[in-house]
Amino acid sequence: SALKYKDIIEDYKHGLDAIMTMQPKTYKLKQGNSDLQVGLIADYLPEYLQYKKNGEVENYADRAIIATMINAIKELKSEIDELKLKCGNN
Repeated sequence: SALKYKDIIEDYKHGLDAIMTMQPKTYKLKQGNSDLQVGLIADYLPEYLQYKKNGEVENYADRAIIATMINAIKELKSEIDELKLKCGNN
């Protein structure tokens, strides 16, 4: 959303280290669609959890995971750039 809707803006710090702990899985839903699904299990992502009002785990914050992936890509790009400099490949 637009800047005009935001307050107390700070840099988001999670990146490659957080991504490396995530473990994508295949699974089938217990109810509804019986097709094989691919994704993450919310219960295994403690810093990204979203809860129901009764305190039960509902889902994970996918926007936070997208931000984490963006930071991870930036970290990897910096590492690639450093390696290119060391190898003389600008």
